[in-house]
Amino acid sequence: MTKIYDANSVEKLSFREGVRKRVGMYLGSPDMEGVYNGLFEIVSNSVDEAIVGFGKEIIIKVSKKYASVQDFGRGIPRGPKGEDPEVLITLLTESHSGAKFSDDNYARVRGLNGIGSGATCCSSDKFIVITKRDGFEWSLIFKEGIPQTKTATKGKATKETGTFIEFFPSQNVFSTEPIEIDFEVVSKRVKDMSYLLPGITFKIQNIDSKEERKFFSKNGILDLLDDVVKEPLIKTNIGYTSSDKDNTVEVALRWSKKGHYEKSYIFVNGAECPDGGSPLTGFKTAITRTINKEFKKSFNGDLVRRGLTYIIACSVKNPLFANQTKTKITNAELRGLADKAFVEAWKEFSLRNPKEVELIKEFLSKEDKAEQAAERARNAIINSVKEIDIATQKKTYNVEKLKDCLTHGLESTLLICEGDSASGALKTARPIENVALYAIQGKIINAKTNPMEKVLDNEEVKDLIKIIGAGIFERFNEKKMNFGKIGMAVDADADGYNIACLIMVLFDTIMPGLIEGGHLYWLKTPFYEINQGTNTFYFETEEELKQWEKQNSGKKFTIKRNKGLGSLSEKAKKDGIFNNPDSLVKLNMSDIVLAKQQLENLMGENVEFRKDFIYKNIDFSKIIG
Repeated sequence: MTKIYDANSVEKLSFREGVRKRVGMYLGSPDMEGVYNGLFEIVSNSVDEAIVGFGKEIIIKVSKKYASVQDFGRGIPRGPKGEDPEVLITLLTESHSGAKFSDDNYARVRGLNGIGSGATCCSSDKFIVITKRDGFEWSLIFKEGIPQTKTATKGKATKETGTFIEFFPSQNVFSTEPIEIDFEVVSKRVKDMSYLLPGITFKIQNIDSKEERKFFSKNGILDLLDDVVKEPLIKTNIGYTSSDKDNTVEVALRWSKKGHYEKSYIFVNGAECPDGGSPLTGFKTAITRTINKEFKKSFNGDLVRRGLTYIIACSVKNPLFANQTKTKITNAELRGLADKAFVEAWKEFSLRNPKEVELIKEFLSKEDKAEQAAERARNAIINSVKEIDIATQKKTYNVEKLKDCLTHGLESTLLICEGDSASGALKTARPIENVALYAIQGKIINAKTNPMEKVLDNEEVKDLIKIIGAGIFERFNEKKMNFGKIGMAVDADADGYNIACLIMVLFDTIMPGLIEGGHLYWLKTPFYEINQGTNTFYFETEEELKQWEKQNSGKKFTIKRNKGLGSLSEKAKKDGIFNNPDSLVKLNMSDIVLAKQQLENLMGENVEFRKDFIYKNIDFSKIIG
């Protein structure tokens, strides 16, 4: 029977009921992100007090299930107003109620919608507010958004002012995952906030572990820039502040030596706006136009911002946000202010630092060449599929040195082999269904020391990009990989170790997502082969061999030491490698860090040190253990 849908079907929810049933509409998300947004709605109120000059310290305490915020501002207003017996209840339980709509009290604040703190209160199991003002402490307790008394309770006399709020987010409201407030997440947001409020001290305490942290910035967003840019291309921070009667936009930027990625921080009245908005549009337009004019180039905007970290901090009298969670600001006037701020910042910087301007020009020109090489590589991927076999639906790649397998996917493996000899030796023993082989000749190009355009123009690099099929840099797509495992099949000697390090550094440079996704492996090969009657045993290290010999003392056996993959018997290749589930060892980022260090030792300019290192210090267990 169809349910009747008429005027009687219409429901009207109170603000409290709306928050508790649809918390995502008010705090952005029904999960932990919503909990954090609720916390920072309260923090934002304390920040607003600091912005207008009341209180130089904010204390935040965090436990897994609850949090508190204390400031030393003027205290939240309380008492009767007209027919309303307690304005404090109104502020925390009704939408669009607050003291920030008038220009008189708050000039430039974030919390202008009159919803945030009320949403936090109504989404809590328990919410306690203590306001110090008018010579006394006044307290009020809410349970599930319902005040437990009709007015605030008068407490002890005090000369102090400020607000203390403690709340317990409700698991019944935030029901998509267990509530567990992460101290590190809160700490990171508080740290970012401190850069926007130079001169204000933030103290954050972990109630469970007793850990305390303090954040204070003297130079504002310039301190943030120094903190986040670890390998600066230039020594000088580029920055400028542009203002009109009601608004101020400050920009700060610096390029990093590590290209391919840009990082941005957009703030409005002390809170982050991750989706940017009008000031971001103005900044991007200005930097592309100005840089191309300065260098007489036609770089696209993405390339101009390659390796760039930039911060845009806006102080806005009447901020207009695109959504309730205030992640994107839309004030049209901010676009022009951000444009002007960058233009003036660049003008001042370029006049005083001509040598650093040349460094930026050289860096962007190299990145442009690298991008052109990357585009050629991407086109090569598109053109690499020569045909589709109608019977098997298998892609056939136009790569001469590839011995492909019959099926591609997560269960397939690509082994990068040290030369044709190793590839030929493994070809006869591999499971052709899901193991492909690709041979490199000698040492693959060093991605650490060569220009990116040269790396991407290397034939073997282009082949690997084609074969793997998932793209490079920020366009790498793990889901498009033709093979779930990429293995390095090299000899267990100094040369093999060197080649493996080069392969690791190459993937870390052009496909870091491949390593982060756990797709890079080291193929352990049986260095020692023991024959004892009808039994054969395989060992990768001398330590394993000695341990076996000790356990089999007095017994007869023969030992064969394999020089490399090419010297393995057919039985050793099948049983010691392809039928051995432990032969492929997954590598992680710590292995890559070690590979970079070892590569410097193996291929650095100090020849005597390198020779000594190779013969005395190579420990394969560190890279494959």
